[in-house]
Amino acid sequence: CISTVNEVECIANSDELFNVASRTQSGDVIVLCPNTILRTESAVRIVPHDITLCCGADKVSTPSPSCIVESRNANLILEIRGDNFTLQGITFQNGADYYVSDQSSYGNVQIQAGGHHRILDCTFLNGTGCPASNVYVRDSESLVVERSHFLGGRGSCPSLYIRNVPYFSAYKS
Repeated sequence: CISTVNEVECIANSDELFNVASRTQSGDVIVLCPNTILRTESAVRIVPHDITLCCGADKVSTPSPSCIVESRNANLILEIRGDNFTLQGITFQNGADYYVSDQSSYGNVQIQAGGHHRILDCTFLNGTGCPASNVYVRDSESLVVERSHFLGGRGSCPSLYIRNVPYFSAYKS
């Protein structure tokens, strides 16, 4: 993560995450405390531009800390509406059943915003939805996925679904 928990206050529970997300401003870095599990009851919505959501690390964490955000009620976990968003070092699991007007559901994470988005060192587990079981990305200029895993998507739809994104790249190492 760009910041460490020694420099920025980190988020330790889902209530704090909802509170911080509701007052986030463009350019903010939202840091989850290392080695935490946050359980959401509804989707966390982030609208401002140029936001990073990451798993923090203290200066002595070895191996890398884990940050898990999971759905408690089979809902979408994270909805991104702001341009230029970065997710880093977080596991999202068990998201599902977020229906919109066209009766689609989007699993764990939905990114529906312009700009350039990055998913770095993340894991997406056991999402349920269609057209995407784990991650849905639409109407962005680019998406870069590095060292991330998409596992256990339920249903017949792909784990990662990309629509109207002219540039996409994925890197394993």
